Amino acid sequence: MGKAKVGQSPYLIGISVETLWCVQSTGTADPPMICRCDDGSEYAVKGAIPNPSLPHQEYFCARLGELAGINSPPIRIVKNNGQDCFGSRWESGVETGTGPVDFWWVRAHAGDIDFSLLAPTLSRILAFDLFVHNVDRHLRNYIVRKQNFGHTVIAMDYSQAWLWNGFPLPPIPLHSSAKTVIALRFLLKLFGHFIVQAQVEHVCKKLTEIKSSQILQIIHEQPASWLTKSRKDDIISWWESADRLARIKQVEEGIKNGSCL
Repeated sequence: MGKAKVGQSPYLIGISVETLWCVQSTGTADPPMICRCDDGSEYAVKGAIPNPSLPHQEYFCARLGELAGINSPPIRIVKNNGQDCFGSRWESGVETGTGPVDFWWVRAHAGDIDFSLLAPTLSRILAFDLFVHNVDRHLRNYIVRKQNFGHTVIAMDYSQAWLWNGFPLPPIPLHSSAKTVIALRFLLKLFGHFIVQAQVEHVCKKLTEIKSSQILQIIHEQPASWLTKSRKDDIISWWESADRLARIKQVEEGIKNGSCL
């Protein structure tokens, strides 16, 4: 991390890496580049084309999720051909599956993966996705990874969350056609009502406690080109408003009474 230049934010600038080579990924709605970087790691890299707000919303949601207790892959600012891009470290050893019988949800339903260990984290991710209006949490956007004891879930991909939906955020619940809702209802049908309300409440409490100064720090970690000053001011004003607190309450109550499921 480098220190800000004179006239910039007093906060530290986010960690950056340089690409050595990249290949274009395929098979998703917002395919990233997969880049080998000078720190020896590979990253899923997304730039500002065709969506100028994409690097910001990926970085912002990952960092905000970190403060709210959501586990995501390590993130970096990736410099590629002179452009500042968003990078999410490529996760290996995950239960993505190469065919229907290998998918993590199929293996969990068969008992090969202990779903009870996944349910608390899935509950946290649901609450956070509703807050940032993530409409694209399909089943492969949950990274299920083997640990020393059982498996864990890691959240990835916020390309259709936060500013992608306009700002201020649309009201909740999400539309029934959203991939997030379709995937959630599939899991509910497969595993029953697995949502742990205490975990939902934990995330909502964390979101309530996050101060606007912390939001400003996340914004100042990012390259200035990722966000206009007017949009930055809009975000800070909204974070300090009663609307933000009301949305958190709607998430908590909507999951509890089922209106957001």
